[in-house]
Amino acid sequence: MASGYGPAPLVYAGDYPNPNDPGGDPALARQPWPAGTWTGQIVVVDRGGGIARIAKGQNVLAGGAGGMILANDAANGESLVSDAHVLPAAHISYNDGVALKNWMATNTNAAGRLTGVVIAEDSANADIIAGFSSRGPNAAVAAVIKPDVAAPGVNILAASGADGVVEWGLKSGTSMASPHAAGVAALIRSQHPSWTPAEIQSALTMTGVTSGVLKEDKSTPADPFDRGGGRIDASRATRAGFVLDEIADNFRNADPNGNGDPSTLNLASLAKADVGLTSWTRTLRSTLAESVEWTASVDNPLSVSLSVEPPVLTLEPGETESIVVTADLRGVPPGNRGQWLFGQVNFTPGSADTVAQHMPVAVMATNSTLPHRVVLDTDWTGMHTIFDVKAIEITQWTPTVYGLAPALLEQTSLYQDPTPGDPYDLWPPTPQDGVWAVTRAVPAGTQRLVFDLIETTSPDMDLYLWWWNGSTYQFVAQSAHGGSDEYIEVNNPADGEYLFVAQNWTATDPSGATSDPLTLAIGIVPSSDSGNMTITEDSGLTSIPAGEPFDVDINYNLMPGADRHFYGAFSMGTDPGNPGILGTVGVDIHVLTTPTPTPTSTPVPTPTSTPIPTPSSTPIPTPSSTPIPTPSSTPVPTPTPTPTSSCAPEPTPPAFDLNDYLDVDALYKDKPGGGTLDEAALATGQIIITGNQKGLIKIRLTSDPPGPIPMVQCRGGEVRIDTEASIHSVQALDCDLTRLATRNGAFVRNCAVNNGTLGQFKMFAMSADQTVYTAIDAVGPFSESARPANISILGATLTRCQTPAQKTSIRVSTKKKNNVVYPGHIAPRQGCDDPNAALSARELSLVSCVGGDIRPHSITGHSGRRMRIVARATAEGGGNINPFLIDTGADGLIIQNAGGDILRQAWGGQAPSIRCGRKILNISSRIRNSSGGHFGIAPIPGADGWGGLLSAATATDLTTVYSGLSSSEADMNVIRADAGIRGRFVTGQITQDGTECPGEGRIGRFQSKKGAVIEGYAFTDGSNTKVIGGDNQMIFNDCAGRP
Repeated sequence: MASGYGPAPLVYAGDYPNPNDPGGDPALARQPWPAGTWTGQIVVVDRGGGIARIAKGQNVLAGGAGGMILANDAANGESLVSDAHVLPAAHISYNDGVALKNWMATNTNAAGRLTGVVIAEDSANADIIAGFSSRGPNAAVAAVIKPDVAAPGVNILAASGADGVVEWGLKSGTSMASPHAAGVAALIRSQHPSWTPAEIQSALTMTGVTSGVLKEDKSTPADPFDRGGGRIDASRATRAGFVLDEIADNFRNADPNGNGDPSTLNLASLAKADVGLTSWTRTLRSTLAESVEWTASVDNPLSVSLSVEPPVLTLEPGETESIVVTADLRGVPPGNRGQWLFGQVNFTPGSADTVAQHMPVAVMATNSTLPHRVVLDTDWTGMHTIFDVKAIEITQWTPTVYGLAPALLEQTSLYQDPTPGDPYDLWPPTPQDGVWAVTRAVPAGTQRLVFDLIETTSPDMDLYLWWWNGSTYQFVAQSAHGGSDEYIEVNNPADGEYLFVAQNWTATDPSGATSDPLTLAIGIVPSSDSGNMTITEDSGLTSIPAGEPFDVDINYNLMPGADRHFYGAFSMGTDPGNPGILGTVGVDIHVLTTPTPTPTSTPVPTPTSTPIPTPSSTPIPTPSSTPIPTPSSTPVPTPTPTPTSSCAPEPTPPAFDLNDYLDVDALYKDKPGGGTLDEAALATGQIIITGNQKGLIKIRLTSDPPGPIPMVQCRGGEVRIDTEASIHSVQALDCDLTRLATRNGAFVRNCAVNNGTLGQFKMFAMSADQTVYTAIDAVGPFSESARPANISILGATLTRCQTPAQKTSIRVSTKKKNNVVYPGHIAPRQGCDDPNAALSARELSLVSCVGGDIRPHSITGHSGRRMRIVARATAEGGGNINPFLIDTGADGLIIQNAGGDILRQAWGGQAPSIRCGRKILNISSRIRNSSGGHFGIAPIPGADGWGGLLSAATATDLTTVYSGLSSSEADMNVIRADAGIRGRFVTGQITQDGTECPGEGRIGRFQSKKGAVIEGYAFTDGSNTKVIGGDNQMIFNDCAGRP
């Protein structure tokens, strides 16, 4: 805002080199011109260059300008700001600026006049998203639409002043829009004091104005990544007829860094990138004092079909109901896959006492749901699993690995930049300038370039990246957030020289007396495999149908040494002819532990010189490798069995006539060469199919039966069962049961497969009594061609699972719906310790439980598959892993949990134990939400305690780990428990009675957080064993068992 001026001659600042800014672009007005450069002309300057808009006016005024016209750069386009300038000035768009400068170039006597401030009211200036406004997608969490809403934030005229000085000011940005949103939220709270903050936010989002809201070009309608649910409207938001609530625990559990799914959050927007069919569940609460019928309709994104179930919903006063929104992405053509497509779900009320509401939708049809990047704070060796990936059809598992490559580390210390608006004003920079810079050569064929701020004390450090194009430095990327969590990544970068810049925008000590140390990592990932990372499918599958969930294991084995930060990537293909079509995943690994070996030093090559001075680089040492011999195999002791079962037998439910409750026509239809339905058996509560070749038993209810169906049986051939009725017993006699799926909360109490194979068992057993349990038995000859047994159970306890199938995976989850918790555990039936409550499979690859506990009597895996046992606590609890015995196959064991404990409870007064075959034993028990993190049991009351344990034969009071043969690689056997470790550990080669060992075994590492206990006996070679953290050290015994 400024007064008028002119007419006066027009000149372009770019035509007047500035001696105070040698080498700079004079059009950017970076420094003051000498007095007398002009004599009252109106000077046209360009926006940008890191110089504040008002400062540009000060710089031309110093040179004698009478006025200024500020022309936008291309990046700011049509975005204009009414600043309080120090001289008469006007701000014009990029296109207008180009036209003006072209006109001036052809008119040597160009002149103009500045009219000054004019107050005008024009609705055309409203509801235009500013060019500088942040937009989606959310780079970190794309499954949550950002922004949530839009609010006025451009050229806001308001009172401004301090210390009694009355002034006015014009400001723009989030600092202006957020007070508008906060003020409307306060108005809503005043009218609805019982609404939670999440409910208020949902009301703002679902009642925002979308019609007429435009992008910065003033013509294109804004999309949800521009305006979220729309421009806020206080009068509509206060009248919202339903709202959505969410709690803090669910946000924590949805953290994608902990394998959470942000799309499950109960938010008033819908976003997801997926392969085919995808859905969201949202829970609505009525705010009205009357019953209202809401009718859903959809605005479909391009080539996407949206649906809402139920399409018509009646909400009673205060009632809570759930809806499911489904998006079918299968029709999106290849040219639109990988692009965000936008739509909207609309809700029209049947009452005039409320307003229509909506939820914005953003979907992307992808070839896979692989994440963009995985960041691991971990050890030298381990595995990370990406759960439940979906993809288009994979006919041959085709991963390609790049790296892992050690980072180039840079360490320096910076004071606060006295001119934070321009990191390049003093060059070459010094630490006192608050800026650091270094150049590095990036070779041709580099897969990935990373610039990562590892550590600093600065509250606000920023990163910038430039590329030398042969004549000048070209801007590539920046990470300049309001903090110091800064990271730059470039995939498939151009080769050549890059300039890496760090700037201390706000120091810990703004006075400049002290500086902030910082550690930076530069990752240059080659296009080749470094041999330290492999990518496998968790169940060993090599072909996967489209849309079928699978798990991806990232296995890494890094050489301990000075390098502790590694960067890599992998891509996935559907077959060798399409090696990267499913996407590329960046992998960042930060090793938290310090190696024992002393590495030798190898300097990093000196980079080539460039026009920008290059600081000297710090050499990064490379350790030398030392092979560890592998001892021969020896049997390990067997734990004492627990008492017999205390579980009472379960009664068989009474029979009833199934014809009264089932749609018999949908039940089974004969096919050529197929089996026959025994219709007489229906009257006695039995479904029996005989002589079947391949068929589907589809059980659909016409009314609710008095209890579960007593029996469903198939005899011969192959059968798939899909049921919405609960079943007491499923029997597959000489029959392959390739799929058993339940619907609508149905459950299967017992499933037995005799002389056949078990394929997919999917049970969603959310029952009103919340005590559903099931047992699965597959008994019969093992076949090398047997299908993998993929067992998934939601809201039920799995009491037993036995199968001879290959590559068996078991997943159980707790479910919360409508504020009711449906527990899912792997355990005996409630109230009994049953030694028959066992998990057993020929190749048991995965046992997973989310929100529940893993506590059967035993978990046994036969043959050469590495077993992985995973438990994760949620707000509903769980996370404990406590069988009496874990007995692995020959390929090792990985146990991971968060928020619970591992092997901390006794069975029948006896301590649990682990028997691990060979290669790897990796146990990790992590604290989550201040819970869990223990490994091992304390002495059982009445036992002699720690001091009474001298040999393997006398131990019944401690958790015992037999690690069998150690690996030939260092540190493969690791036990980490944040809250403490207790137990007895026997590793390496031992004899049957556990009294001799050659000293070649390695437990590798016992690690807990500082202050947590580490107690017990380790029958191992102490020179090869590390104890990290904890207040009490492990007592190491020699091979004769003497302390």
